[in-house]
Amino acid sequence: MTQVTSEPQSLDTTAIYRVGTLTYTKSGLVILFAWLLWGDVCFTLMEAVPGLLPLKLKELNTPNWVMALILSTIPNILNATICPWVSFKSDRHRGKWGRRMPFILSTAPFLTLALILLGFSAPIGKWLHGLLAGGPLGMSPNTITVLLIGLFGTMFSFFNMFVASVFWYLFNDVVPEKVLSRFLAAMRIVSTGAGSFYGFFIFPFGMSHFAWIFLGGALLYFLTFTAMCLKVKEGQYPPPPAGDHTGLAGEIKTYMRECYAHGFYWHYFLSTAFGCIGGCIGMFGLLLNQHMGLTMQQMGRLSGVGGIWSLILLYLGGILADRVHPLRTLVLAQGLALLVMPVGLIWLFVTPAPSTYYHIQMALTLVTMPIYALSGISSFPTEMRIFPKERFGQFCSANAMVRSVGVLIGGQVAGFFMDLMKWVHGGDFAYRYLPAWSLFFAVIAYINLCMLYRDWQRRGGEKGYTPPGFSILPPA
Repeated sequence: MTQVTSEPQSLDTTAIYRVGTLTYTKSGLVILFAWLLWGDVCFTLMEAVPGLLPLKLKELNTPNWVMALILSTIPNILNATICPWVSFKSDRHRGKWGRRMPFILSTAPFLTLALILLGFSAPIGKWLHGLLAGGPLGMSPNTITVLLIGLFGTMFSFFNMFVASVFWYLFNDVVPEKVLSRFLAAMRIVSTGAGSFYGFFIFPFGMSHFAWIFLGGALLYFLTFTAMCLKVKEGQYPPPPAGDHTGLAGEIKTYMRECYAHGFYWHYFLSTAFGCIGGCIGMFGLLLNQHMGLTMQQMGRLSGVGGIWSLILLYLGGILADRVHPLRTLVLAQGLALLVMPVGLIWLFVTPAPSTYYHIQMALTLVTMPIYALSGISSFPTEMRIFPKERFGQFCSANAMVRSVGVLIGGQVAGFFMDLMKWVHGGDFAYRYLPAWSLFFAVIAYINLCMLYRDWQRRGGEKGYTPPGFSILPPA
């Protein structure tokens, strides 16, 4: 499928696209896109299914702290530990199936089983309760079911870490660079569409057909996502790096030295971290709109219009990022965002009628959505261009770790900031400081992004850039 170079001229397949040792004609590229996009649809639907767990846990009268432990704390601990290890190992793996596919294919049966067990946790819990004649320590069927959901949910999160990380790294290995942004834009479109399909046609039946939805999601993933992995072929990679430290301690030392020893990469890590810190205040956005007098219907329309408008703009943004260079596009988009963000500060001084506020917010949505769509579609291709290709997975995980720490701290500080402003103003006026918080951290993020761009230019820019610290790597 991947090395198709002799198809008839009438099919307009003479253009050759290359990535590493892989070559594609136009028709071969269309086939590649079709399989990867179909795989993303299946993956999106599979990951959407566990979103029903909060409703099931609430139905079982689960305490909120237990829900947070199962749904947030444990998955985040796994993300901070398993994801870097998987990324490090995947970058260095060489085998007949490539370096990404083995991690997806080998975990598929266990991930599928975990999802099925989650769906049938309630009947399994009742069966165990009866089998154990009331259960250990007199636990009720509901308590046993909650424990099973915690066990099966941890199992699901563990194996899903293998897929959720390396699936994204695969794109950098098999999609040609000149069409990468357009592909990622198309992927955003189909995943958004798949999520909307799930929300409209499956989610409403989540509690009445809970087990069967989990079973369907598991089988869809196992049969179709696995088929995608078998159809998409990876190319040949250079030998894994020599001289790496061995053993867990040695691997951690290598990971830290390669990812965090160069200031160039820190500019990007800090840019994304501060951007996310600025965005974490968004959890209070609905409260700001409510304070300004908007109804639930008006807030829903703002969100809906933004989503539809972004679908229209995503692919156009991908074309621009491919032609201009994603890093330049990212600098442009975030610079434009900084010009628009100060508009939100007017609510500190003006209290308009709710209808006026609604129309201003709708206008801002229409203006800012192209900017945010351009920024969103440029960020991942930027990482693909600036991170070392042979260490791409581990650098993505290194960026995610810095970002996670920033969000963990920033989210708590944002809450304290809101409480402080409530104390100062004595009410919900505090939410009007949301744009100020976002703007402050956006400026810091943009400064780091500009420093990254400056260093990128100094290191050769579009024509001659070499990732710092990896100049001796052979080309992929």
